[in-house]
Amino acid sequence: MSLRPIRLVHTKNQTYKYISVTADESKMMVRVLTPVPKDAGNPEVSSSDILTTNSIRNRYIDLNGQLYYVNAEGCFDKNSRIGKLWWKPCANIQFIVNPLLVNQGIVEVISKRDCCTHSYERSTEWLSRIGYQGIAQIYCRSVNDSVTEAAKSFAVDEEGQCFTNFDLSNIVEMSCEELHKNKDASKFLVLSFKLNLPKELEPNKEYECSFEVYKDLGQSLEKDTDSNWFEVKSLAGYIPQRKIYVKDSIGKFKFKSLDLVPGDKVDIQLLDQTGYICTQETIEVVNEYSNKE
Repeated sequence: MSLRPIRLVHTKNQTYKYISVTADESKMMVRVLTPVPKDAGNPEVSSSDILTTNSIRNRYIDLNGQLYYVNAEGCFDKNSRIGKLWWKPCANIQFIVNPLLVNQGIVEVISKRDCCTHSYERSTEWLSRIGYQGIAQIYCRSVNDSVTEAAKSFAVDEEGQCFTNFDLSNIVEMSCEELHKNKDASKFLVLSFKLNLPKELEPNKEYECSFEVYKDLGQSLEKDTDSNWFEVKSLAGYIPQRKIYVKDSIGKFKFKSLDLVPGDKVDIQLLDQTGYICTQETIEVVNEYSNKE
């Protein structure tokens, strides 16, 4: 598998200016740090621990001659009980700062589509509305991905600093202003989909249909999604098998236009495993004789 892109967002007026974001095969750890005077305490862990996913919360650490206190941590582990449920195609795992929890040493970790109402807000809009700050995100494309390989995004205050073990050559940088202005600013990190359906339907017939899974803003097929599954759903007619596994970037399914009449319109939807609609198309039912004239 190839490494996915990583986005670094340069922000202003971030409440928590010093952070660390690190990942290994199964985990991602996000920490909030506070610089303190040298006489505040003695370093209690090695400086190299900042680049690991080991817990060092409530410890002093010396980084490049500056003493920091590790105020809070949040860890996502894809092999944990909850991690196994969350780690699926299109998942957006977020590390957010809830002021009440960060004072208890916790950076909150959620799977946005599993834990939040599908308001179709962008993450920046949603976080602004609930009054929290987002530090980092993981975008899962395949259950087969390691956390190291997965697409990620993290935000760093322009007056602060981030300690990370990410491959800097793989990072796409942008300003917070660019992120807010461009509604498609996250699309290079995630999957996109195309439904292949007949242009029109005739009553009481069976059709071979499919969907394709893309990466790189829809420029190339995402072959690493093989063995992952998505759900197809129709609001009329009949799909005999709705849980569809991907092979060679394509999922194939059958649609039967049972009990439909000319003039009916059929919505066919492709959903991820949380029930989020990835894409949908509408097809009209026509008279079976109109295509023969």
